[in-house]
Amino acid sequence: MKIGNIFTKIGSAFRSALQGIATLARTVFVHLRKILAVTFTSLAVFCGVYWLLCGILAGFGISVLWIWLVAGLFFEALALWYGGRRPFRRLSQKRALRVIVSILLVLCFVFFAVIEGLVISGMNARGESDLDYIIVLGAKVNGTRPSLALRCRIDRAYEYLRDNPNTVAIVSGGRGAGEDISEAEAMRRALVERGIADERIILEDRSTSTEENLEFSYALITESDADIGLVTNNFHIWRAVRIARSSGHNAIGVSASYPNVLIIHYMVREFLSITFYALTGKI
Repeated sequence: MKIGNIFTKIGSAFRSALQGIATLARTVFVHLRKILAVTFTSLAVFCGVYWLLCGILAGFGISVLWIWLVAGLFFEALALWYGGRRPFRRLSQKRALRVIVSILLVLCFVFFAVIEGLVISGMNARGESDLDYIIVLGAKVNGTRPSLALRCRIDRAYEYLRDNPNTVAIVSGGRGAGEDISEAEAMRRALVERGIADERIILEDRSTSTEENLEFSYALITESDADIGLVTNNFHIWRAVRIARSSGHNAIGVSASYPNVLIIHYMVREFLSITFYALTGKI
């Protein structure tokens, strides 16, 4: 057999292999697009159902609840895109645009995963024994009754104060809309009712945000070398500690659990808050 014929056959076999790989790749891509379309449709439905569930359980006025409707529309748009349906039928057929959209989508999901990883990293913070102070961050009060988030913080603060009798608590939180008393006063009452001496509790009742909670509470501490813990819900720990440390303060997280289906909402809300704080240079 001539050498030329050998190379011709090799070339023919190589082209056939490439065509087979290309056909397989197209088949896989078509099936992958179908899978992604179904997945994003399912996520869109989940967002709608979860929005409704959160509204029923906590009221439709809870902060940033709208994010689930926005997310639902976003996922449905992705489902239409990957499904090749209107109004994206023609656009989704352009290979370069498909690649760009897919890359941007992967980057967005990676960014979201990184931020949520930071949130999760603080959720099991147990603090240290015998801290000089704990700052208990405020949350919603319904009339004079602490909300679930605030009750969880009060429970954790009580446990810590009970186990560490030399620690002083600074309860921090002003009075907002729908609150008959300040968040700080609601926490003080609850702790005193459980047997914590009033002398061990300092009120900071002017703050209206996490930043003010920390700023006003740290101003009440005269010792420059005091060991200080921050008591807040597990989903909030990482951001609170980061804000304190970015302001030059000593801070140790003391996590309060939040055993409720709404924790998913609050973790997503933390993603938005951390992103905003990072973009504005606050953490």
